[in-house]
Parts: sequence; structure tokens; C-alpha cells
Amino acid sequence: MKTEYEKAENREKHGQRAIVEGNFAHILHNLRFKNFQTTGIEKIQTEANILSFANNTKRTHTIKQHIKKESTQKRTKNSTKKRL
Repeated sequence: MKTEYEKAENREKHGQRAIVEGNFAHILHNLRFKNFQTTGIEKIQTEANILSFANNTKRTHTIKQHIKKESTQKRTKNSTKKRL
């Protein structure tokens, strides 16, 4: 008899959940988010959306900075080679 995890549909759900839980864990731990400041489902959903937006904006900025840094390093290496 298969356990619940061994079933194909449950493994797929587990994989999707792991992606979301990783982002949520990052928000909880690194951004030190402990509890919502509002009450009521609609207000909490709005607060969660704002929190997700802030997290995604921060990640996008970090990725862009990393790409910019890499392209600057490549240009510096290429210009150095041309001078020699």
C-alpha cells in the first residue's frame, strides 16, 4: 500500500508547496516579519500582498544590481585586453 507521499499527485503538490514555503520562510526570518498589524481577512490579504510586493521588488533590485556588476566587470576586462 502506497503512503500519501508516494502518490504522484501528492508529490506534485509537495513540490509546489516547497517553492512557496521557501519564499514565506525568507520573509519570516530575513525580513523579521512576525505577525500582521491588521485584523479581518480582506485587510490581512492586502497586507500580505504588500509584503509580497516588497519582497519581489527587493529581489528584482538585487538581481539587476548583480547583472549590472557582472556587465561592468566584463567591460573592464575587455578594455584592459585592448590596451595591451
